[in-house]
Amino acid sequence: MKAAQELYANDKEVQFIFINTWERDKNYKENVAKFIDKNQYPFEVLFDDQKDPETGKVLAGKLGINGIPSKFILDKAGNIRYMLTGSTPNVDYIKLEMRELIESAKKDKKG
Repeated sequence: MKAAQELYANDKEVQFIFINTWERDKNYKENVAKFIDKNQYPFEVLFDDQKDPETGKVLAGKLGINGIPSKFILDKAGNIRYMLTGSTPNVDYIKLEMRELIESAKKDKKG
């Protein structure tokens, strides 16, 4: 995702948000920070660790996420246009996939 984010570094219409979920280790925030630093990722990671008082679910559960990583492409109005689960080590494929979906969502006049 670092490569995809770099593609849109100068595009003010595109934002990336990274959310960590389903952690079981008590030191998960510290471990994630070390991982981000070790890999020199240029992004901040938010944590999905607050349960909804009504459902008892974290955000991932409320969105029906059943695998990680999950990627959501939203339009300008905040509507989910695409949702993908899983990844590949092929960076070129990730960049192509993200570019195609992001550009499609940007062109969609519903947002």
